[in-house]
Amino acid sequence: MASSQKLHVSSAARYFALCALTLQNTALTVSMKFSYRVTARPYSGAMVVLVVEVLKFVICCAITSVQGQAQDVQRALSEAIRVPKLATPSIMYVAQNNLILISIKHLSQTAYVVAAQGKVITSALFSALILGHSFSIRKRVALLVLMIGIILVQLPAELSVDLEHQTK
Repeated sequence: MASSQKLHVSSAARYFALCALTLQNTALTVSMKFSYRVTARPYSGAMVVLVVEVLKFVICCAITSVQGQAQDVQRALSEAIRVPKLATPSIMYVAQNNLILISIKHLSQTAYVVAAQGKVITSALFSALILGHSFSIRKRVALLVLMIGIILVQLPAELSVDLEHQTK
């Protein structure tokens, strides 16, 4: 698809994607928390990250091939090998996923879910710094609101209660 063409996605598809992602993230958090219970069998977090990333790669390649765009998969693979700039965000994303597995052990589910949204902010930051992507004002405001939400969830409970009383 040419960069000047815009992909039209219906509102129903957007809401479906939003609901599916919400359900996926909720299920992921609950199952990860459940898997770290005392009676659970231990497993390697690094292996989980590797398997998930390989699985996502295979699914993306399969979907692209089924849509009749196998040449796009080949082109993307050959370009990815030649462009080392793409390695930095990828390595950071893998490191972040490993840290997420560690954080789920030590945070409440709510704090984890909000803090995990930091991936969106770091992805946007790397996209802007390394790849030169620019964001609309609407997207910048959305990132700022997300960042504020992450900061507020991380505040100690006593501090948030004090702030609440000061605003009343």
